[in-house]
Amino acid sequence: MLALIAVVTLAGQPHPTSELLGRWRGESICVKADWNQACHDEIAFYDVVPGARPGHVLLHGYKVVNGENQLMGDLDFAYDAGLHAWAAEFRNARVHIRWTFEVRGTTLEGRVVDLPSQRVARNVRVSREQPSSRVARNVRVSREQPSSR
Repeated sequence: MLALIAVVTLAGQPHPTSELLGRWRGESICVKADWNQACHDEIAFYDVVPGARPGHVLLHGYKVVNGENQLMGDLDFAYDAGLHAWAAEFRNARVHIRWTFEVRGTTLEGRVVDLPSQRVARNVRVSREQPSSRVARNVRVSREQPSSR
């Protein structure tokens, strides 16, 4: 009976943060629409690390321009059982959006949704990178302050 309780408890947490941790690279493609004209397709690079709270991860988001990673910002993700996805919201004076990601093996499939309209603004598909990749090394460099030569 105790073994059955342990299995049920583990089954109740099907999305550990470890499934999202790591480095991911791929495409972030805009939905082509009049209301979304400011959006630009991008090569995306994400460095996902443990979050400050249990059940959360911190995604450092970059766009790749001329082979260099440019930090776009950080998002705090948690698994949202209602959406069946990892989710984070971002709001500033101009936009209110929700990012969602579903883990499918070594691929993250996601979207950016405008709130409150629920219009999909961007579709994202990135793949997990191996730790020894060249892009992963660039991330460490891009976080450092430029040296004065």
